[in-house]
Amino acid sequence: MMDFESKSFSSDQAISFGWNHTIQYFGFFLLYKIVTSIACGIFNLFCLTSTFVDLLSNKIYLRVIDTDKAYFEGDDLEASFPIFLSFYGASFLLFFLVLFGFILLIIPGIYWALKYQFVPILIVDKKCGIMDAFSQSARLTSGNMLKLFGFNLMMVGIVILGALCFLVGLFIAIPTIGMANAHVYRQLLEQEQQV
Repeated sequence: MMDFESKSFSSDQAISFGWNHTIQYFGFFLLYKIVTSIACGIFNLFCLTSTFVDLLSNKIYLRVIDTDKAYFEGDDLEASFPIFLSFYGASFLLFFLVLFGFILLIIPGIYWALKYQFVPILIVDKKCGIMDAFSQSARLTSGNMLKLFGFNLMMVGIVILGALCFLVGLFIAIPTIGMANAHVYRQLLEQEQQV
C-alpha cells in the first residue's frame, strides 16, 4: 500500500497550467461560458442546468489535460446523462456536508470541503457512484490537506481578482481554476496508480 504522505503536487504548476491553457483556448472558453450562462439563466430549475454545466466543464477540463485540446464533442451531452444523477446527488450531498461543517465551527466545513473536493470530477472521470467517489476523494487528498488548503486559497484569490475586474475577469478566472483543480486531481490520481 502506498504511503499517502508521499503524494504531492505543485500549486504553482497547477495554476500556471490552468492559466496557460485558458489563454491558449480563450475563444473556446469565452463562447462556452456565454452560451452556458445564457442557458443557466433561462432554464435553471432547481440548479439542474448549472449542475449539468459543471459536469460538462469538468469533462472539458479533463479533455484539455488528456489531449491538450479544448473542444466539445457532439455526444458529450448524451454521454453525460447516465452520470448526471450521481453528479447532482454528490454535489448536493457535498454542499450540505460542508454547510453542516461550517455550522459546527467552520473548521470541519473547511476540512470536508478539502477532503471531498474531487468527488464531482471523480464521478465525471471514473463514472463511479456517489459513495465510491467520496471514498476515492478521501484517499486522494489524504496527507495533502495543508497543500490543498493553500491551493484553494490561491484559487479563491484568482476568483476575487477576476471579480474585481468588473466581473469580466471571471471569464478567465473560472476556467483557470477549473483546469488547475483538474490538473491537481490528475497528479494525485497518477501518483496513487503508480503503486
